Amino acid sequence: IDWGIQEAVQLINLRVGSDYPLDDATYEKIKEAYQKGIVLVGAAGNDNYNVNYPAKYPEVIAVSSIHKSNVKSGFSNFGKEVEVIAPGENLLGLFPYNKYARMTGTSMATSVVTGCLALYMEKYQKENKKWPTPMIVREALASSVKDVGKIGRDPYYGYGKINVTTLLGLDK
Repeated sequence: IDWGIQEAVQLINLRVGSDYPLDDATYEKIKEAYQKGIVLVGAAGNDNYNVNYPAKYPEVIAVSSIHKSNVKSGFSNFGKEVEVIAPGENLLGLFPYNKYARMTGTSMATSVVTGCLALYMEKYQKENKKWPTPMIVREALASSVKDVGKIGRDPYYGYGKINVTTLLGLDK
């Protein structure tokens, strides 16, 4: 996170998790990154229990995993902090030495969301000549998802399932 702040990145994917709050110095770095306009995306966790830290912090977009049948993945953590849900089961990922493997987890779902947000942020920057704030990104994300589960935001699906087509305005 500190490296991201120093390099003035716009987006950080946090594929880490703990049941317990992080040490004060790490949380201060998360807050500093957010205040400097960096969008933070975090994995909710894979225990079918409460959202893990750092995704539990209000500065971080918490991501849960959804099965291809549009049902929350059985392993995926949940809670009021969840903002969005994305595919996170049996996804193809790159391994060292040009190998590929199927992987499952909220870390995979977080990578999907981070990639979609990177596309959105680049488009926004080109159109507006400035990077979007974390709040603008969160509002765009919330208004572009496909609502699944209960109507509106809920602890299992957040606002809904990531929808990159709507996020990028390609469905108009």
